Amino acid sequence: MVVRHEIDHRLPALAGDGIIARTWVGPAGPRSFERNTEILRAGDRVLLARVRTLWCPMDRRTGRPAKVSDEVRAAFSTGPA
Repeated sequence: MVVRHEIDHRLPALAGDGIIARTWVGPAGPRSFERNTEILRAGDRVLLARVRTLWCPMDRRTGRPAKVSDEVRAAFSTGPA
């Protein structure tokens, strides 16, 4: 489940602009992990927006937040929170 989105809009993309979206993982804490995205204008690689999303795993049985498993931490973390 997405817990938080932070979007820093810097410049607009205009009709006809090609864009590049780059994404990477950040740290994982006990109950959340982070994913980051940058959106660039393809022609000159100018940063248009930067995004940080905080995710929380959910227990399907209870619908409550769950701990980040070792498998998720290994796959989606660049280091400790």
